[in-house]
Amino acid sequence: MNPLALIIPAAAFIFCMAVHVLLWRKCPPKNRGVALVWVLIFLPAAATALFVLSTRLGFFPDVTGLTGWEWAAALLLLWAFAGAYIATYPAFEAISPSLAMALAISRSNGMTREELLSGFADDDLFEPRVNDLVHSGLARRDRDRLYLTARGRLVAKCFVLFRAFLALEEGRG
Repeated sequence: MNPLALIIPAAAFIFCMAVHVLLWRKCPPKNRGVALVWVLIFLPAAATALFVLSTRLGFFPDVTGLTGWEWAAALLLLWAFAGAYIATYPAFEAISPSLAMALAISRSNGMTREELLSGFADDDLFEPRVNDLVHSGLARRDRDRLYLTARGRLVAKCFVLFRAFLALEEGRG
């Protein structure tokens, strides 16, 4: 296999990550999950298809020497990078209670359990997750109540079915 089949997806992923960071800093999208899929999945797929098609039609010389199968493998590798990042993105974006506690302890000269708990309000951990549900279109607010949207109900049912498939008890796992 041509080494460019490994180098091109790695370079393309780095480029897409730079686009991702610039977009999030300049104009953060409302639905970050959909935006990530566009930037990391659809944009590279469209660019790859355009490049391969233009070289195959003779508009540009093929400087890579990759076969069609190698291009497909390269795109799959890029999508594997993207999928791994998209799957872990919520952990990067969210406030991790463990990390927040470790930071609080590191800023002090040791803390008791009570001192540590006094520094955290439930809203610090709870409200951002509610906002994520609303901004992603999985829930809607109506006065002081939250309701799942049709898409939210579908996602919830998928999680319930998947947990049942794994034989996980409710509240465990």
